[in-house]
Order: sequence, then C-alpha cells, then structure tokens
Amino acid sequence: MRRKEEEEEEEDEVHNMFMCAPTAAAATFASFDDEYISNSVIKDSETTVLQTELEETVREMYLKNDEEEDVCGARRTSPTTSSSRTKRTFNLERTKHVEYCLRNVRELHPTYVSLNSSRTWIVYWLVHSLGVLGELDLEEDLRADVVEFLASCQHESGGFGGGPGQLAHLAPTYAAMSALVTIGTKEAMAVVDVGKLRAWLMRLKTVTTTTRKEDGEDVVVGSFAMHVDGESDVRGSYCALAVAHLCKVLDEELTRGVANYVAECQTHEGGFAGEPGAEAHGGYAYCGIATLVLCDMVVEKKKNETTAKNNKKKIKQSEYKIGVDLDAFEEWLVHRQCGVEGGFNGRTNKLCDGCYSFWIGASFPLLEMVRGGKESKQLLFEERTMEDLTSVPPIASNRDEDGMDAAGDAIGTSTRDDDECLFLGTLRDTAAEMCNLKEENSLTIEVNNDDDAKIQKKPLARTRLSFNARALQGWILGYCQSEKGGLRDKPGKSADFYHTCYCLSGLSVAQWYGELPVLAGGNATAKERKANVVEKTNVLLNVVESKYTNWMDNFGGDIDME
Repeated sequence: MRRKEEEEEEEDEVHNMFMCAPTAAAATFASFDDEYISNSVIKDSETTVLQTELEETVREMYLKNDEEEDVCGARRTSPTTSSSRTKRTFNLERTKHVEYCLRNVRELHPTYVSLNSSRTWIVYWLVHSLGVLGELDLEEDLRADVVEFLASCQHESGGFGGGPGQLAHLAPTYAAMSALVTIGTKEAMAVVDVGKLRAWLMRLKTVTTTTRKEDGEDVVVGSFAMHVDGESDVRGSYCALAVAHLCKVLDEELTRGVANYVAECQTHEGGFAGEPGAEAHGGYAYCGIATLVLCDMVVEKKKNETTAKNNKKKIKQSEYKIGVDLDAFEEWLVHRQCGVEGGFNGRTNKLCDGCYSFWIGASFPLLEMVRGGKESKQLLFEERTMEDLTSVPPIASNRDEDGMDAAGDAIGTSTRDDDECLFLGTLRDTAAEMCNLKEENSLTIEVNNDDDAKIQKKPLARTRLSFNARALQGWILGYCQSEKGGLRDKPGKSADFYHTCYCLSGLSVAQWYGELPVLAGGNATAKERKANVVEKTNVLLNVVESKYTNWMDNFGGDIDME
C-alpha cells in the first residue's frame, strides 16, 4: 500500500514538472535574451554591410554630380553638394578605354600568368570591347597575329583550348569563335575546321529520357559536357549551340532535348541555374534563355521546311520547352535591378556588379525573342538608328488621351522627369519603383465601344522592355568606368578585361534596346549623346551586330563532315 502511494506521488511530481516546463523555459530564455542583448553586439552580415556602403557611395556620387538646382526645379541642400553649379559626368571615356584594350591585346604583364588557360577569353574580351567602342580598325599585322594565335589554340580533335596545346573546351571554343567573328577577315573564317568541330560537339552531347511525374509521359533531355568526360551544365548547351550556329551546322540532332534540360534548370525563383537543383544565377540565366532562342531557330527552320513541303507534322510538346515559365523568369529578371545603383546583381541578396549589365540586360530582349508575336517584336526595336538614339524629342505641351503612352506621357515625347530626375533628382530606393512590371501590365485606358455604347477598359500596350535602361546607363557611365581606362565591377574595384567587355556590352544593350534618348553628360545635346553611343551588339552571341552579319553572309564553303 505504501509502495503504491509513493508511486502516485512520483507521478504527480512528474506531471507538475511537465505542466510547468513551458513557463520555466520562457522565463529562462527571456533572462538569456536580456543578458545577450545587454552584453552583446548584434552585427549585420558582411553582405549587408557591403550593400549599405555601396548604396551610400552611389548616393554621394549622384549628389556630387548634381547641380545646385536640379532639373526638376527643386532646390537641393546637401553637405556633399557644392555651392557652385557643376556639370554631370555621365560621359563615356572612349579614348581611355581604347588605349586600355590596345596596350593589352598584344602582350600581357607577367602577373597574368595565372590566366594562361583563359588566353582565348582575354583575346575575345579585348577585341570585342574595341568592336563595341567602334575602334576595331586594328593594324593589319595585329589582326594577323590575333588570327594566328587563335588558330594555334584549335585542337586536332575539334574545338579550341584556352591556349596553344590545351584541352579542347566549350568555353574557350565559344570565346575563340566570337573573336574570329569580330576580326571577320577571310583568314579568320578559314581557321575553323567545321567538320571536326561538329563531330566534337556530338561527342560532348548526352541524351537521356525521363518520365514526368504529372502524366507519366517520357521526355527527352539533352545536355552538353564542357569537355570530353567533363561536367554538364547550361553553359555547355549555350556554347555548343552558339558555336554550331556560327558554323552553320545547327540542326535537330544537336538541339534534341536541350530545351528540356534548360527547363529542368529553372528554379523556384524563376531564374535558371547552372544545373538542376542549383541556385538561379545571372550568367546561367543568360545561357538558358539564349539556348531557348537557338532551339527556336531550329524549330522555326523545320516549320518553314515542312510548310514548303505541305507537311503538317506537329512538333511534340514533350520534346520542346517543357515547364519553362517565361513570366516567372521575367519577374526574376526585373528583381535583379538594384533600386539605388541602377545596375543589376546576379543573384538574390547579392551586390550590384557591372558584368550583369550584359548577362541580365541582354536576357530581356532574348525573352521577347522566345515569346515571339507582334508585340514582342516591336519591343526589340530592330529598325532603331543612330539618329533615334541621339535626338532630343520636344517636350509635349498638349496631350490628348489617344496620345498617351503606358507611363501617361505623350507618345514620341519625353518629359524632364523621364530624362533626368531618375538620376539626379529622385533616387529610386526599390526595384519595384524602377521596374514596375506588374503595375505597367495592369494599366488600362477607357475607350468607347460604339457597338454597345458602353465604356470599356482596354489594357495599354507595353512600350519598352521591363527594365530601366537609363538607370543602367547611369550605373555603367557613372560608377563602372576607371579613371585609367577600362571598366570595373563597382566603385572601389580595379578595371579588368572581363568587366570592360561586359560593361560595354551592357551599355550597348541599354542604348539599343532601352528607352530613348540615351543618357549623356554635359548639357545632353545631340552631339554629346552621340559621343556616348556604342556599336550595337548582337544579344544572342555578344558580338557586334555588323560583324555578325558579315560573318553569316560570308562564312561557308565546302564542309567535310565526319
């Protein structure tokens, strides 16, 4: 009996301890939190600190470049603003950048020995930068030397290595081909052994069949290794198909299943990762959307051929672009534009970087190429001319409802707010304010319908791509140019060949695919705008458009297919 009473008392004690545990635990943790807060310093992450410093630097530089009275008519008072009226400095330092490229294209400093396996890339970065700057009239012996060097990098089994005698790899193959296109001479076109190149590409390709969980249907997935027995990622798919296109051997055999591999690389954020299951990234995102464009070329060619033969064979949906959410991709792209800096970052919660001016910026027109249709075609501005880029439209005085664009401004005109205040008057603090994709798509106007005499709401047509091109120009021209020549990642960094290439390429995208007129310094006259304009780059391959046209018009001849 006594034993039973003792057991009941023990059970009651355990029960009471259990019931009181939450209260005791809360009191303990509250005491711990108070002690931690009073005795410790809560620190921001390194990325947060760097982001804050970058934004403060950009804000300060914008204010220093401002005038005492900004163009919006509002007086500014700032400890960083001089009492005297100063000129804005959004000028392209073309001469400095040309000199920077020329002094490095023939001979490098010994410190670059660590980049021995990237020598074909260095050649491409430099000659393409010169091409975008409109200064590719190299001396004949220099052009010959570049072609001879690239020829020495071609592997006997097909493809190019990073330097003479090195392993054939898709990345330097793309770089070497792009450099040859940029040089564009007959000697450059004669370098490529197309037969061996295509055979090498096929050795790199892997085709598998997977079963979709949704409906149990088999789906063909094709990808490319970066080199024989190497890793496969979306870079491989892009480089392989881009090179094949330049060599005019792009066909169904090469593209089979590749679009489905790109689809598998799309993440929950909407962007594309290097491989399935990884994080969405700006460079891989460009490769992904560009690969879809290259696949579309083959599909379109097949449609044209079958139409000519009166063959109505339909391409199976299971073999093309399964699961690619283009709207989600666009939303991911939009959120890469940084609200204060105006440039792009490459991943969520990362710093703005000059190179993504191209990787992200060029993805916007490529997205419209994949979408297709009349509206998307209009957003590519294929007929844009130098005069369009440099003219200064008059300020509208009278506007009627029919003459309004999506922003509420008269079509074909610009406002002071549109032209200047973004950079000098009102700094945008969020990407949503700068890139109002959602808001723009939902804007409507009221129209009369004569048939039923009712007022209806009609969606406004989009008039631009979904990024702020003038903000991007401000980032590149204001913060990515080095005083000694060349362009850089961001303020505080040194110029390098890679960032020089992709900052200039991004500037080209912003000018030729963005809102007009282009950004310029001084008084922003047509002459000053023209001084800032660079050559148009082909967004699919990132070679100067005129060089691409020359190559595709003249490259060819008998091909010894293996």
